[in-house]
Amino acid sequence: MNRASSLLLLTVLLILILGVSGCAGQRIAGPVSSQHGAIIGNIQAPDIWDLILYELDKVYVTPFAKPPYAYIDKKGNFIFINLTPGQYYLSHWTGGRGGRTTYKISLGKEIVDQLLTEVKAGEIAYTGSFTAKVTRKAFIVPGKFEFDRVSEPSEKEILSDLLTLTKGTGWDAMIEARLKEIDKRPPASATK
Repeated sequence: MNRASSLLLLTVLLILILGVSGCAGQRIAGPVSSQHGAIIGNIQAPDIWDLILYELDKVYVTPFAKPPYAYIDKKGNFIFINLTPGQYYLSHWTGGRGGRTTYKISLGKEIVDQLLTEVKAGEIAYTGSFTAKVTRKAFIVPGKFEFDRVSEPSEKEILSDLLTLTKGTGWDAMIEARLKEIDKRPPASATK
């Protein structure tokens, strides 16, 4: 191998190494403006590594329009950031060992209504905690799943965990403010 080929190979390897390490340490972007909000929650699904949200009555056609993707921690806590005000619902998730297996929620008006979460400018909305149960395995076409709402982890637990993930982004300040709001709420038994 001549010197020019060696130099080219070394440059390509360096670019690949930097690109891969850049993806592995991907940071959450801060709020684009005070007009954007976020959605948080938790989902327990088999080997989940991607979660996708759709805005109600919006059509996503790649490459022209891409739906929001979540940042997910190891506990299944997620945050969708920089959302414009509107109504959103969980659409599908990707998981599976060693491959990309996509599962779409079995949608119907009743299901979408249960999943709708309203995002307001400058606020963080809590969509809930869920477990996902695969109802049809993926094979050539995406699989299907159903969900159940669960009480744990709570909004406060999710927000506390997401503080680490969002540290120094601007979202952390919004999370801290939301935690203070929660601490001021009367206990659930006092409101009945």
